[in-house]
This record gives sequence, structure tokens and C-alpha cells, in this order.
Amino acid sequence: MLHTPLHRALGERPGPLTDQMIDDAVAQRIAEGDELDWKTALPPEKSFRDSDIVKDIAAFANAGGGMLVFGVTDTGAAADGRHDAGELTEGYERTIRQVTMAAITPPVHGVRAIAIPSTTGVRAVAIVIPASPDGPHLVYRNDQFGAPLRVGADTHWMREREIEAAYRSRFEGGRRGEEALQQIYDDLASAAGKTECAVLVGAARPRTRSSRHAEPDDVPILVDRASLVTRWWLAGIEKYSPLEDVEPYRPRPTLNGQYLPPNSPGDYREAHAVVLDDGSLGLSWRAGGHERDKSGKHYEAHQVPHTGGRSLRCRITCTSPHSGG
Repeated sequence: MLHTPLHRALGERPGPLTDQMIDDAVAQRIAEGDELDWKTALPPEKSFRDSDIVKDIAAFANAGGGMLVFGVTDTGAAADGRHDAGELTEGYERTIRQVTMAAITPPVHGVRAIAIPSTTGVRAVAIVIPASPDGPHLVYRNDQFGAPLRVGADTHWMREREIEAAYRSRFEGGRRGEEALQQIYDDLASAAGKTECAVLVGAARPRTRSSRHAEPDDVPILVDRASLVTRWWLAGIEKYSPLEDVEPYRPRPTLNGQYLPPNSPGDYREAHAVVLDDGSLGLSWRAGGHERDKSGKHYEAHQVPHTGGRSLRCRITCTSPHSGG
């Protein structure tokens, strides 16, 4: 669910971008700022790569994220009217994604282009740029690389010290990310307890983090979505997956997310899971000593059913609480 700078400027709750929000922004003369930039219309698709929009995307990525809204005129940086933004076709969306990956170094991941449904025939389009852990992002202009930075309603080129600080922040962020990932792993390994059985533990963090909290009502939806992905991935091999052994309808809040307790503590398939506010996921699963084909006989404590391991891997690699799949 979206919670963009335009939502925040208007005091709106998370939700889709709407034509009414554009009208409200114009009526309230919402001004451009660190996270928001008004544009009259999309440039022609063929010239998008050479347009200043590429610089603007890199500038927002270097400044903690933001959005460009096409279809709005402004005076003195304050919105004052509507203008048809042009059509955002599927081909144009692909062009935007390709350019953000190829014309910006390093690439900006997670950029979204959104055609806002129109009720009047005057179209509006938004490009939402997430905060990036990979800054500084550079663009090639006038035979040299530069790092643009959004400051207020303007964009300027980063100086040497600013670029140095951005690299330092990237490397420090990477170190903290590794520590956070290790903490998730350690917590779930501890939750599994002391056992002679083999235990599989997985943890994952998204490249671009969300500021949205993981709400209890989101957890069952997330688990159902993950189950559908797993059934597809394991089609014809295995119907079971470890998330069947956690309780998604009674998640327990933690300081930074939601904990999914096991359905049957102490069972030979005991599992634990976490969904954290920054989009991180973790799962531990008692994998050894399972029953053999409902025969009443069990594997040895160290033996792991082959398809069970594949199922756990799918859970970790194919599921994200802040993605579309």
C-alpha cells in the first residue's frame, strides 16, 4: 500500500494515488520540496534517457527518496493547475525501469511509474523513487559523472565532501544491514530451542526498506500470498510448506514487527516466523525427524526431507511484506 510524499503533504492515510489527490494538491497550492516535484508533462519516450528526469530520479534517490508528479503546473514551486501529462504505456514503464538501471550508476532499484486514474480526461502520472542504500548515484552529463542531490525544491550537484559522506553512509549502512540480518537469524535459531533435530533457519532483508509498520491484519494476507507462491514453485512435488506450522491469525507484536508463533509447540514440525517493519523476514523450522509418508515412522533427527528444504528456500526468496509478490 502506497504512502507517498503526496499522501503526507495532504495528510492522507496510505492508499492508492487518486485524481482527487491531484485536485486537492492544486487547490491547497502544495509546494515542491525535498520529496516532491511537479512536472507539466512526460517527455517523449524516445528522449526520456536524455531528459533531466533521469537527474531528478538520481537526486531523489541520493536524498532519501521522493516523487515526481506529471500533469501539474506550478508558480513559484506551488501547484496552481492541471495539465495533461500524456500517456504512460507499458512500453514507457519499461523504458523508465531500463533507464534507471542503465543510465544511473549504481542503478536505482524499486522506482515505480504509476498512471493515476483520471475522472476528467486530464491525465496525471507519478514516478515514485524509494530511499536507496546504494548512494551516491551518479549520472553522466557533459562528458563527466556527477552526483545530483535534491535540496528543498531545487537540485544541485554534490561536492567532494558530500560524495565522501554518501559513500561512508553506504558502507556503514551495509554493515548495519549485515548485523540486522544476523540478529534475525540468531533470534529465530534461539526460538527453535535446543533439539537433536536438524533445524533450518532463513532470514532476508529487502534492498529498499519501507517506513510502513507491519500491522497484524497484514500478516494473514502475507502468509496466504506466500503459500500461493510456494504451491506454484513446488507444483507436482510437494503440497506442504513450513508456514503451515505457524499461527498467522494471532501474531504477537514485537518492538520492530510481528512474531508468528508455532501452531503446535514441541511438535516435530515446529516453526517460528517474523515479519518486521522494515520488510525483513525470518523463519525457523524443525526439519529433522519428520514422519515418513504418514506411516508412523520418522526420519532420523539429522535427516531432512528433500522437498521440505526446497519449500523453506521458496518462502525466504519469493516473499516480501512490501512487494507485490
